[in-house]
Amino acid sequence: MGGQIRMTGLISGLDTDAVVQQLVSAKSMKVTKKKNQQKKLEWKQEKWKSMNSQVYNFFKGKLDTFTMTSAFNEKGAKVADSTVASATASATAVTGMHSLEVTSLAQSSYLTGAALTGDKYADASSKIGDIDGVSAGTIKITYKGQEKTIDISDDTSLSGIASKISSETGLTASYDAKNQRFFISGDSNDFKIEGSLAESLGIKVNADGTSSGNYLKGSKAKITLDGAEYESDKNTFEINGLTINATNKGSSTITVDKDVDAVYNKIVAFFDEYNTLINAMDKAYNADAAKGYDVLTEEQKDALSDKEVEDWENKIKDSLLRRDKNLGDVIDIFKDAMSYSYTDSSGTKYTLADFGMGTLSYFLAKENERNAIHIDGNEKDDDTKSEPDKLKSMIINNPDVVENFFSGLAKQFHTAMDKNMASVTNTRSRYKVYDDKALQSEYDKMKEDITAMEDKIAAIEDKYYKQFAAMETALAGLQEKQNALAGLLSM
Repeated sequence: MGGQIRMTGLISGLDTDAVVQQLVSAKSMKVTKKKNQQKKLEWKQEKWKSMNSQVYNFFKGKLDTFTMTSAFNEKGAKVADSTVASATASATAVTGMHSLEVTSLAQSSYLTGAALTGDKYADASSKIGDIDGVSAGTIKITYKGQEKTIDISDDTSLSGIASKISSETGLTASYDAKNQRFFISGDSNDFKIEGSLAESLGIKVNADGTSSGNYLKGSKAKITLDGAEYESDKNTFEINGLTINATNKGSSTITVDKDVDAVYNKIVAFFDEYNTLINAMDKAYNADAAKGYDVLTEEQKDALSDKEVEDWENKIKDSLLRRDKNLGDVIDIFKDAMSYSYTDSSGTKYTLADFGMGTLSYFLAKENERNAIHIDGNEKDDDTKSEPDKLKSMIINNPDVVENFFSGLAKQFHTAMDKNMASVTNTRSRYKVYDDKALQSEYDKMKEDITAMEDKIAAIEDKYYKQFAAMETALAGLQEKQNALAGLLSM
C-alpha cells in the first residue's frame, strides 16, 4: 500500500519494487488512460460551458431585442436652431415638424450665507458649543412642501450642520471655512430656513425671499410645444417620446423622422454577433481530430516549453466538440433561421437577398466562415463593401417591410432556439443547448472507476509484496541451513 516502507530483496538481490511495478504495469496503463479520458472530459465541459454562454447571451440579448418591432422603429430629432434646445426622440415620438418656444430657463434656488466673524468659523470642524454667542437648537427648513426640523447639538460641527441639511432635506449644503460662509442650493423650488440658530449662522431665509445672506429665488423652465405649455424644475422636458433640453430663450422647430443610421447600425450589430457565434461553432464542429494527442504527463511537460505544452493541449481542446450532435443541432437552427421569408400584403415575397444580404460563395468564403452573413455596402466588410447598399435603401423606402421582415426572422429564430433548449432535459438549467448533467455524471463515474481501479492495483501490489517477502524468508532459511552445513563440512 502507498506510504509503507518495505525492506525487500535483501537475500535475493532483486529490485522487488521494479518487478512489482512491471507486473501491474498493464493495469496502471489502464488507469492512466482513464485519467486522460477524464481530463479530456473536464476540458469538454469547460468548452461547452463557454460555448453555451455565448449562445445564451445572443439568445437573451440581440435576438430577444430583435423580436420586438420597436427595435426597427428608431427615430431621430433635429432642432433647427441648436442654440435654443437639443432633442432626442424615442420610437413613440410623432413623426413630423413640431413648433417649440422656450420662454424661460430653470433657475436653481441658491443661498450664499452671510460672512461669519471669529476665529472659530475659520475651522469647519469647530463645534457649536465652542463658538461664543451661538447656542445649540433647531433649524426649521421648508422645501418642496416638506417641513423638516433639524436638531443641532453643542457637539455638532459647522461641516456637520451642512451634512445634516443635505441628508435630511434634499437641499445641497456646504460650509466654506476659508470664506466663513454656508452655501445652500436647491432646484427651481424656493426654500425657507427659520430659527434663531439659522439667524446666528447667517442662513435664515424668510418666506418673502429676504435673508440674512444673499438669496436667489428659483424659477421653473417653461416651454410651449405645438401650442401646449409645459414647465419643469429642470431644463429637460420629456413629452410624448421627445426629450427636449432647453438651452436658451427663443423659438425653433423640431423635426422628427426615422433614424436610418440607427436602424442600419442595429441590424449590422445583430449580424456581427451572429457571425461571430456561427463561425465559432463551425470552427469547433469542423475541427481536425486530435488523433495521437494524449494528455501530457508531468514528465512530458517538463521536457517541453510552456508554448509547446499550450499548443499541444489546445490541439486536444479544439477537437473536443468535433462532430458533436448537440452543437450540430444548434448550427442547423442558426442556418435555417437565415432562410426565413416574408410576404407583404401585396403578395411580394422577401428574403435576405432582397436586403443585399447572404453568405459568400463557397470558394470566396474563408474556412469555417461559410455560414456568415455579409451585407452589401457595409463599409466594415471588405468582401461586400463595394456592392450597392440595398439594406439602407430598404430602410429609407420600405421601413415597414424592414420592420416586419427582421422581427419575423427573429421571432422564428427565437422560437426554434427556445424549443431546442426545452428539448435538452438532462440539464441543470432551462437555458442549455447541451447535456451538462450527463457530462457531469460521466465525469463522476470516471472518478469512481479510477478510484476502484487504483484500489485494485494496490491490493494486487500487496499480494505480490507478500509473495516476495515469503520468498525472501524462505531464501533466508535456506541460506541459514547452507551456512550450517558448510560449517559441519569444514570441521
